[in-house]
Amino acid sequence: MLRQMVQLQTTDTVAANAILPPAIILKTLFKLDIDDDTWHDIGFKDLEEFRGVLPPWLSDNTVQAGICFDQEVLNCEGELACCHMECAVMQTWFEEEYEATSFAEQCTPDADLKYHLQSHLHSLGMPVRPWLEMVQATLFVPTHKQ
Repeated sequence: MLRQMVQLQTTDTVAANAILPPAIILKTLFKLDIDDDTWHDIGFKDLEEFRGVLPPWLSDNTVQAGICFDQEVLNCEGELACCHMECAVMQTWFEEEYEATSFAEQCTPDADLKYHLQSHLHSLGMPVRPWLEMVQATLFVPTHKQ
């Protein structure tokens, strides 16, 4: 069928700016390589916009690489947002755990329980100090600008 389309184009029966689809090579068709030309559907609106010239996101390697890099930046920003949320959740948990243990330690008359609660308060404070220093060092995060 592609041969017929090429013949029609050479005999001027179709528009000169018509873009023919790439030839399908049966040996590579079922490898399902997403970068294979077979799977690129640029649509009719894109063809009208670019008037017979392939759009840069489809034909220019630097534009394709830029799209990949931009997606990588967006992925990193999403992951960073998740890290910030997890950091806030951990900080909230430490604060609530410390307040609850501190309140229990102040309210109990039992000396043995008071000792264990003070020990727990001390163990809570040990990992929090270096963690808070690391968190405060990462407060400035540049944002992606488009």
